[in-house]
Amino acid sequence: MPTNTMPTDREGLILWLCESPDNVGEYLEANGGRFMAFAKARTSQVFGIQNDVRGDDVGIEAMGVLFERALTTRLLEIKGPVENWMYGVIKILIRAQFRKHAQGTSTHIDVNDPALEVELSDVPTDPFPPDSSALRRLTIDVTACLQRLTPRQQQIMTMRLADTDHLPHHGEIATSLGISAINVGVQFHQAKQSMKDCLKKKGQPV
Repeated sequence: MPTNTMPTDREGLILWLCESPDNVGEYLEANGGRFMAFAKARTSQVFGIQNDVRGDDVGIEAMGVLFERALTTRLLEIKGPVENWMYGVIKILIRAQFRKHAQGTSTHIDVNDPALEVELSDVPTDPFPPDSSALRRLTIDVTACLQRLTPRQQQIMTMRLADTDHLPHHGEIATSLGISAINVGVQFHQAKQSMKDCLKKKGQPV
């Protein structure tokens, strides 16, 4: 719940958050639990894994974005209520994770990535619950692009992406499939490039 010093109106709250890191900390102490819960629930929904640890990463990074925007006063540029803006940031970060996941790379979020920075500069602030149309389109596009790969490439990409604790090495995949690690490496590189080209043609930022 807001304290006696925390404004409840949109403009007042944004100005108050930009005044001090302590104010941002107080706001997140009151509201961070809901943002973390939403990030974990949405990440689990997208990746199909309950209690996916990537949800924690998204929640923490989203709160980091709030701190950065407040300290640089860029928070003054956001549209809509702060709460809705935070949900929008979380959606964007999850989409970024999913794109990297689909390309077979680490799902670590780099908020300084130029493409991600462009998305974060204009965060939608739809009323909660946030609209999921962009995420549905991304899921459809990724599925379509995966189907364009050869059966062996699909196997390799699936094995590469299935382990949520670590990205399996080419040698591990090679042992499972009964082929050489070099073969895995070549086919994985081709599959990753095909995924990137396909997603780009469909208008997805890669």
